[in-house]
Amino acid sequence: MIAELLLTDDLTEYVRFRAVCTTWRQCTIDPRDCCFWDSRFHPRRWTILKVDDDAAPHRRRFKNVATEECIDLPEMQGRCAFGPTAEGLLVLVDERTLVVSVLNPFTRQRTELPSLATLLLVNWFKKCLFARKKPPKTCYAGDLAHGYLSVGAACLVGECMVALHFSKNRYSSVLAVAMAGGERWMVVPRDIVLTSLLTFEGRLYCLRGNDIMTMKTSENQPPSLVVAAKLPQDPLWVHTRRLVENGRELILVQEGDGFMDKKKYQAHRVDLEAKET
Repeated sequence: MIAELLLTDDLTEYVRFRAVCTTWRQCTIDPRDCCFWDSRFHPRRWTILKVDDDAAPHRRRFKNVATEECIDLPEMQGRCAFGPTAEGLLVLVDERTLVVSVLNPFTRQRTELPSLATLLLVNWFKKCLFARKKPPKTCYAGDLAHGYLSVGAACLVGECMVALHFSKNRYSSVLAVAMAGGERWMVVPRDIVLTSLLTFEGRLYCLRGNDIMTMKTSENQPPSLVVAAKLPQDPLWVHTRRLVENGRELILVQEGDGFMDKKKYQAHRVDLEAKET
């Protein structure tokens, strides 16, 4: 019961209690011995920050947005952060090999994914990374620093799968997925730019045109996007739509210009069973 209460708040409280109470520690689960993908032991309400220190350009801090507590992350040396997932895990990429890894900052567990170099056959990546008549690169730090490989969203999809959404501009984007321990990244076919990617209850959701899409995965078929729900009719004043999670519900938020240049918002509950909002 105590373990359940502590884990509903945040993993850090569970870890601290195990550290100071020997008797309780002996009869509870060590997070480091659990499956990496066990969501009970993932951070909650944490975000990654870059430290403004020229002497340590790779230094990063993990900050709790509720308590403002910070921890340093030595694992960031030589890696770039694609940001925390909705589950609190950090998606990192090696600046030289482009190998992607997923890190739990508190248990120090890490699992590796394929190198992004397997995506270089995609023209969009090739144009960004390789100029004509120039030799292949041995370090991609500049591309990462200047945003050529920036990720708009990093999401967990089911068990052992990660999705990355690369967006060069509002008209050009790539959604790729890979399995932990897999050999390559797979590009998910799409006929229009995707926006507002979010993981909700273990599934990836995003906006595409007038639909809310979700990713369908199976052992024998490549991942694909299918319609999860229809969007409401787009009012003329709306210019931005995004998906958010609130109280374990999926919510569509619409933003636009209201009367007297004031911002106007609408929130719609997404009914996944009825496939409507």
